[in-house]
Amino acid sequence: MLLRRVRPLARRSAALAVALTLTTTLCAKAYAEDAPSVQPAVVGESTGRTTEPPNVEPPQSGPSADEPTGSEPPADPEVQPEPQPEPESRPEPRTQPESETQSGAEEPVADPGIVARVEGGPYLVDQLFTIDVTITNHGTADSTGLNVYTSTVSGSWVSLQYPRPELPNVLPAGESVDLRYQARVFTWNGPPVMDVYITSNEDRAWDNNRSTVAPPFLSPDGAKGSVSGLLYGDRNGVREPLAGVQVRLNRGGEEVVGTTGTDGRFRVTDLPRAVYSIYFGRVPGGWVLPANLSVEVDGDESVEYAAIRPFTDHLAASVAFTSDTYAVGDTAQITVTLTNSGTVDLPKIVAFCDRSGGEGPHVVDIDLNGLAWDAGVAVPAGQTVTVTITGTVPPKTADYGAVSVSCSFGDDFYNERGFPHAYTIARVPAGSTHTWVRFAHDANGDDRIGDDEGVSGLTVRLVDWFSEQTVTEGVTDAGGRVDFADFPAGPYWIVIQGPWRFDFPDGDPTDRTLMYFRANCGDHCGGWTPPLVPAADNTPTPPGGQAPGAQTPAAPAAGGGAAALANTGATPLGLTMSGVLLLVAGAALLRGGRRRLA
Repeated sequence: MLLRRVRPLARRSAALAVALTLTTTLCAKAYAEDAPSVQPAVVGESTGRTTEPPNVEPPQSGPSADEPTGSEPPADPEVQPEPQPEPESRPEPRTQPESETQSGAEEPVADPGIVARVEGGPYLVDQLFTIDVTITNHGTADSTGLNVYTSTVSGSWVSLQYPRPELPNVLPAGESVDLRYQARVFTWNGPPVMDVYITSNEDRAWDNNRSTVAPPFLSPDGAKGSVSGLLYGDRNGVREPLAGVQVRLNRGGEEVVGTTGTDGRFRVTDLPRAVYSIYFGRVPGGWVLPANLSVEVDGDESVEYAAIRPFTDHLAASVAFTSDTYAVGDTAQITVTLTNSGTVDLPKIVAFCDRSGGEGPHVVDIDLNGLAWDAGVAVPAGQTVTVTITGTVPPKTADYGAVSVSCSFGDDFYNERGFPHAYTIARVPAGSTHTWVRFAHDANGDDRIGDDEGVSGLTVRLVDWFSEQTVTEGVTDAGGRVDFADFPAGPYWIVIQGPWRFDFPDGDPTDRTLMYFRANCGDHCGGWTPPLVPAADNTPTPPGGQAPGAQTPAAPAAGGGAAALANTGATPLGLTMSGVLLLVAGAALLRGGRRRLA
């Protein structure tokens, strides 16, 4: 009996729970529709979760036999409505990018692009060609900090030459600039392909910052060529063939050598296609050849080169210090003497001094007076002009035991044509020094001095430049070496006695050359190995005297300079070799006359 009452009660409680649940859901939905909505900060973004209503089956249309009737209502339980979800936190407003304005418009932006082109060709290795570049600012703002550079994609490296075109500081929006670059391929590694880039300070779009070019080239590995040429001297329109002159064609350090015949002609064959630099050996008679010669070999080439008479044919120059001895820091005065022995006036002669660029004991802070490049001194035909220039005695002269000045004189130093050079020395007190010299002969002609190529038994004297007296002497050992110790630092003539001569590229073989021996040079006071060749007449120089056939020079100029050294056409340059400063042209200076050295 009890069980039968429980079951109807349970069924009625379940039906009531379903009804209450449905009522609660409908009320909540009505409440949500009447409640004010929360608007999100950004369109399309939600501020809360959504809750789908439960899937509830509706009640039966009438009570079942087991359900209680309305005369037996159940107790009214306390039913709480389902809580609504809390809205999530409101998102922060999105920050606009800097390039956008409040109205959505973009701020001005620079956008430089580049287009590169190579016209003409095909080109040869080491041949100059042009790369035309157009830079356009496609943006809406000015472009600054422009820079052009290249990179190799494949093949040979292309080198942009100097000077390069100047880029604008500012390229306004919508404007273009055209530039032309000079370029070369020095070493062949296949057909070149390169990228040309443009960068700037403000650019943000990189799709137009690169342009690829492939300059057309002829491979040097293909067909060969040749060069036939004529070398002559032009004396007032009359051609004089120059015979026996060495002709060197150089490309990338590789050299092919030929020699002119009695008619001045030469021919070099089997040359890879390329551009070659041409150099000539010693030209007889003082003829001057044009500089910076080259030839483009793309088959069988024919060239002619005319030599001219040097300026030294009609212009002589000398320099002389006005004092015999100076101290460090003194201002030295130098007298320059120019003599025009020709029949044509020389309207503008200028000076170029200190060709060694600060090597050695040369005066510094030179004031060229009227001989400066932007001035010039007129030297009328048949007349002599003197000019005084000044310079400061630098501190390093105390190690060299001397101060020097070396100058060239002419009308155009961008096109030197055998200009006269003048050189002189004055004494600066110095301490003692030591040195050694090794004399050798390259007997096998391999341009290297072997251990077995030393010249032994050679008598060597050091003769002081100023006093013209022998200070010390010695004899070379089996290896060709001679040592000198504890003698005053300064400039000396190195004089060799015997059937040998110094052999320098820019002068005739001679039995003496000029060197500085420095004080305070530690363990590096020597190590020079001068090249020797057998004397042509095999006649030794008499001890203490002149070489046979030499002329006695005029007396030295004031300050220890050499008036007899002024008209030689040689340049005494200071070259430091292992701490010893060699004036290579000292030997060539003797061509104008020799002093008698004791």
